[in-house]
Amino acid sequence: MRVIMVIVAVMCCMSFGGGCTKVIVVPPKAIMPAPAPAPAPVQVPHKSSWMLRSEFSTSLRKAGTGKIHNVKLAAEILEGHIIRPGEMFSYNEVVGSRDKTRGFLDAPSFLNKKVVKSVGGGVCQLSSTLHGAIVLAETKVAGIEVVERHKHSLPVHYCPSWAEATVSYGSKDLKFINNTGSDIRIATRVVRENGVWKLTVEIWQKAETSRR
Repeated sequence: MRVIMVIVAVMCCMSFGGGCTKVIVVPPKAIMPAPAPAPAPVQVPHKSSWMLRSEFSTSLRKAGTGKIHNVKLAAEILEGHIIRPGEMFSYNEVVGSRDKTRGFLDAPSFLNKKVVKSVGGGVCQLSSTLHGAIVLAETKVAGIEVVERHKHSLPVHYCPSWAEATVSYGSKDLKFINNTGSDIRIATRVVRENGVWKLTVEIWQKAETSRR
C-alpha cells in the first residue's frame, strides 16, 4: 500500500496588486495496489473419461521399514503409467533397476528358497498386487494378456497364490499386453489405516473406445 501526500499551490492576487502563493496540504491518501490476476485453472483429466476396471490390495502389516520404503518408492514410479493399445507392459522396464543410487534400501527377499537381504527387497509385493489387479480386470474386460509371470520360491503371506508374481531385475519379470483396444492406466497408493500400511493397485480403462 502506498501513501501519497498531495500539495496544491494556489496563486492568489492581493488587493494591493502583489502576488502571493497559498500552499494547501491535502491529507495523505492511501492508494491500494491493483489486485493480482487470478491464477490459471489447473487442467486435470475428466474423471468420466476413465472407468475403474479392478482394484486389488495387500497388507504391509509384517513389513519392516526397508520394505515399506521400497514398496512406496516403486509404487510412486508406477503411479499413473499408461499402456497404449497393443503395447506390452514390463514391470522391470517401468520400475527400473532397484539399486541404492535410485533410493532403494536393503530389505528381505527370497533367493533359492532362502530369505536373504537385497537392495530393493520387497518390490515383489507391488508386482504381485499389480498382477492381482490385472487378473481381476481380465474378468471384466477381455484383452489383457499376461505373457510372463513367475511364482515365488517360498510361500508369501500377503496375497493368494493366484495373484503372486515375483520379479528380479534382469531375469524374472511381470509382462502383459494390452489388447483391449483402448488405453489402460495403473493407479497405485500406499496408505496407513489403523496403524497398518496397505498397498492398493487399480486398473483404469479409457472410456471413449473401451469394448463392452
